[in-house]
Amino acid sequence: MTNVLSDLKHGFRVLLRTPLFTICTIAALAIGIGATTALFSVVHALLIRPLPYKNAESLVVMWEHNLPRNRPRNVISPANFLAWRERSRSFESMAAFTQNRVTLTGSGEPQELSTLLVSANILDVLGVGPILGRGFADGEDREGAARTMILSHAAWLRQFGGDSGVIGSQVTIDGGPVTIVGVMPRGFEIFGLPADALTPFQLPPQVPFRGRSLIGLGRLKSGVTRDQAQAEMEGVFTQVRSEQPDFNTGWTINLVPLREQLVGDVRLAVLVLFGAVGAVLLIACGNIGSLMLTRAATRRRELAIRSAIGAGTGRLLTQLIAESLMLSIAGGLLGLVLAAWILSGLATWVGSRLPIPLLSQVTIDPSVMAFAAIVTVLTTVICGLAPAIGATGGSLISALRDGAPSVSGSRRGRIVRQSFVMAEIALALTVLCGAGLLGRSLMELQSVKPGFTAESALSLRVTLPQRSYRDSNAQHIFYTRVIDGLAALPGVTFVGGTSFLPLAGVGPGTSFWRADMPQPKPEERLVVDARPVTPGYFTAMDIPMLAGRDVTAADTPDKEPVAVINETFARLVYPGDNPIGRKFILNLGNDKPHEIIGVVGDVKLVTLEGEIRPTAYLSSRQYAFGLMNFVVRTTGDPALLAPSAVRIVRDIDPLLPVSAVRPLDEVFAESIARPRLTAVAMSIFAGAALLLAALGVYGIVAYSVSQRAREFGIRVALGARPGQIIGMVVGQNLRIVAFGLIAGLVAAIPATRLLRGLLFQVGPNDPMTFVAIGVMLAAVAIVASYLPARRGTQVDPVVTLKAE
Repeated sequence: MTNVLSDLKHGFRVLLRTPLFTICTIAALAIGIGATTALFSVVHALLIRPLPYKNAESLVVMWEHNLPRNRPRNVISPANFLAWRERSRSFESMAAFTQNRVTLTGSGEPQELSTLLVSANILDVLGVGPILGRGFADGEDREGAARTMILSHAAWLRQFGGDSGVIGSQVTIDGGPVTIVGVMPRGFEIFGLPADALTPFQLPPQVPFRGRSLIGLGRLKSGVTRDQAQAEMEGVFTQVRSEQPDFNTGWTINLVPLREQLVGDVRLAVLVLFGAVGAVLLIACGNIGSLMLTRAATRRRELAIRSAIGAGTGRLLTQLIAESLMLSIAGGLLGLVLAAWILSGLATWVGSRLPIPLLSQVTIDPSVMAFAAIVTVLTTVICGLAPAIGATGGSLISALRDGAPSVSGSRRGRIVRQSFVMAEIALALTVLCGAGLLGRSLMELQSVKPGFTAESALSLRVTLPQRSYRDSNAQHIFYTRVIDGLAALPGVTFVGGTSFLPLAGVGPGTSFWRADMPQPKPEERLVVDARPVTPGYFTAMDIPMLAGRDVTAADTPDKEPVAVINETFARLVYPGDNPIGRKFILNLGNDKPHEIIGVVGDVKLVTLEGEIRPTAYLSSRQYAFGLMNFVVRTTGDPALLAPSAVRIVRDIDPLLPVSAVRPLDEVFAESIARPRLTAVAMSIFAGAALLLAALGVYGIVAYSVSQRAREFGIRVALGARPGQIIGMVVGQNLRIVAFGLIAGLVAAIPATRLLRGLLFQVGPNDPMTFVAIGVMLAAVAIVASYLPARRGTQVDPVVTLKAE
């Protein structure tokens, strides 16, 4: 212990004498350890830590599986859900929920709240409870029951200032009284869905088999596996299908474990980024190890003197590792601070853009601290042990002889340094190839034409309470007044509205068939996305009208239903024919034929990478729909119109909240937020890897040049030209780089196949990307070799030989 303390004190003094080396080393370690710890925190929270529900491993998510269209996670029918709950024997309990928006009035400015409509037993199924008040009582989800609400912790603080007296009070929701009965714990969420409150949906005693809108949640009985429950529920669904063949033919049930449901979409991206940041840490360790080896070589004479007066190899190794340990501890502590800062920014920046489940649960807990400690110890071994071995090798006599070359002449030292550089090049190539593939994929995604123009347009959303706007006529009057008011604003050219904006979420869909043909079997019907629109919507969105006309105010509820279809609809349903004037039937329960009055261009409705399905745009005058997204196209900056647009709505109805007021191009940007975030993060790590690899090449060449000054002096004295010396040095170093590139290519080919699920129209082993990255990395290595080699040719041979 005395020797260890002595080594630490000496190491501390040595590090203080070289502040630039110490600062750079600690900074590099802090960046590597901090980024790795932050990413591990995300991995731990999403994939390892137990979910914040009681016995979460027994929870499964229930979906309906559309077999003909291979859609395994489709929302479920309320009637089917009730049948499952009644007949199943594999579950302790089942619950269901869906998203909704409501209007809160009577508490300051009108506010739109995002809520979850839930069955009364959902908190019991999840195994969580409110921190204030109570959960929902049995029967509160039945038709006619008094309306109740449980607030989220954030909404409780925001809307009511954290007042515990809010329990039992009434608020006005959509024009009617609702009693607040509880407040949920901080961070509580279901599937990461935004929810200011939970309210029970209220189903009638007899629910018709029509429409699918819910997400099911079930808790398995003790000893029942997911596969056993899946087999039993398929049998239950077969019974229900035989009773309701028109509605359920072509459908079955799909049970998904809760964690898979929560993190399935982001698991691959998170693991890929964790692997990339781990590679950056290894590159940093290799770079620092090479630097420490070089530094130890300059202390070769000091170490030789210590050895001559009795210090053994183990004692010398202990001294060098002690210095590495001090650097690693400092880098690890600073890295923890950096990790906390990264996680704070991650929760703020990413959480506001992407609804990633469990992201709010990411913290630096004891498990993360243990991980950081392990990483710190490993960096000590990687950065200290190998250089220490290289520095203590060789002849004691040659190290003590004045003017003798140092460890540069040691074969073991050269091999260690070259191995570090080759490993850095290989790791950097792997990370760069991954970043290049994701970058190309993002470029391909951004080049997809969405079918509308997002620039120079403002969007805003209004939700109409049914108590105040009971039918399509009342809604039409309100929408018309809003559109006229928005159109009168300075700089506005066109205004329109739709129930759901493109790329802003999934809209309602249903099956349909041609009215002039026999009704097909349920499993053979096509599915259409049906969206009510106001007159002028296509012009405001810059969606081209290819044939026919737009919906108008004359398309009233007492007239035959009309529809404008997209190009895909016309091509699939009426190939080679003119669809104008033709009729089709939407499966809405009334079998009323819709006349096709127009054809518009295709629009990407859900995601840019998704397929385009048949779409029918219905008249908002004929279909009462209490949600409208207005689009205002302008000649100026759309953001400047926001206050005036909100004021227009408030002047018409002061009790209506206006939400999602933003330029339309923000909606487009959010649709690709996840691939962009992954590509940007990967590019940052790749840039760090490239910089560290370049510094590694530069460092080894610079050291080699400094140790070969006498050789260069002799060569110049004998007539060697500077270009010959530069070519020799660069060529020798490029052999090391070439081996690193080959090793990196061998590693990158299988590694990039893991990115397959994150790529769009780009193969995981895209030759163009691999060649471009390899050439770029080789070019950087050449520059990093050329700079110190050029400086080595400036040596004065007379001075060098005289000194010798």
